[in-house]
Amino acid sequence: MNSLIKITIIIGLLITPLLNIGEVYALLIGTLKGQTILHTPIYIKSMKDILMIFLILLFAVKFFFKKINISFVILVLLFILIVIINITSSVLIYGNDNFIIYGLRWIYPLLIFVLGIKLFNERFLGKSFEKAFILVFLVNFSLQIYQFFRGISWFGVIGGYSARNPGMFLIPNSGSFFSIIVLYWFMYHSQLTSFVKNFMLFLAVISIVLTSSGTGIPVLAFLVILYLSPRKAVALLPIFILILPFMLKFISTIRGDEFVEVSGGTRLEIFLETFGKTNIFAENFGYFTNVSVLLGGGDAIMDSTYASVLGNLGILGLMVVIGILFYLIFMSYLKLDKVKLSFLIIIASFSATTIIFEAYPMNLLLSLIACKIYLGDPHEHRLQCT
Repeated sequence: MNSLIKITIIIGLLITPLLNIGEVYALLIGTLKGQTILHTPIYIKSMKDILMIFLILLFAVKFFFKKINISFVILVLLFILIVIINITSSVLIYGNDNFIIYGLRWIYPLLIFVLGIKLFNERFLGKSFEKAFILVFLVNFSLQIYQFFRGISWFGVIGGYSARNPGMFLIPNSGSFFSIIVLYWFMYHSQLTSFVKNFMLFLAVISIVLTSSGTGIPVLAFLVILYLSPRKAVALLPIFILILPFMLKFISTIRGDEFVEVSGGTRLEIFLETFGKTNIFAENFGYFTNVSVLLGGGDAIMDSTYASVLGNLGILGLMVVIGILFYLIFMSYLKLDKVKLSFLIIIASFSATTIIFEAYPMNLLLSLIACKIYLGDPHEHRLQCT
């Protein structure tokens, strides 16, 4: 069973370059019409959904045949209850059942985490996984270099070079998200040699810079500070927050746009608009997803996890999610647990600019990493502070 799970995860990584192949090709040859227009056949894109469903089933089989403590069973049942309440609310109270399948797809990563958290051991994701991870990253990085020198104009051109380079992703923010996870993995979890780890860290930094992501670059800066010295990172956090606006303005100048005003303002507007239409429980579970928009099911454009959670799980669901997230961040901060704190900062930051539940393979990777670092082992991830 373990071997089958590992093979499924590796295949899940290796198919990633195929999932946006049509959109990326259209971007390179200049025929891309819009970011919500499909250029890759649905049967190719659906491979990731089939794979994640299969992985969930494998985890479920192991979960129900493994001795689990009662507190964790209660956690699982609570999670299932929240989902059932929102589905019931959408169907019975508001009569909206058209989007449930999109909502179930939306929670795949949470199911993987909930079912997988007690099934892992510290070295479950072995060297074969890492080699597949490196291969997929190198494909992405190579595409970024090609895009940079080709000077694609979709995201702007500076001095004849492409201003933003998403690689195998259509959106630069998604490319940055992927490379940030690569950076994090090789900072803390890699079992490979120091040379390989350092080389991958170097390439990941370049990759993030090539995306010119207003989320990725500040997160990169904070992760590096935290990696080098947790105590200094904690002490510098207030200063980092103060200089963040200037850092964002610098990125905006390099990119030649006003993304802080436009992007930030638009996302806040979407969140407030969603909040104004949302009750304690969801009215349209599954409507507030990217796949709903792409497949013509709805027109609620979502580009943040916070707005998506609010729409799909209601105000109560959002409060629970944010409460848990900030509790975990606070506890990791107090313990100077830089492995968990870095992971949570990635989630909290990219949740403001993308729907992390739908961003593949990041949603799969985050679920697996969460299983790995929240094993419940007595071993703490707190490292010696310098």
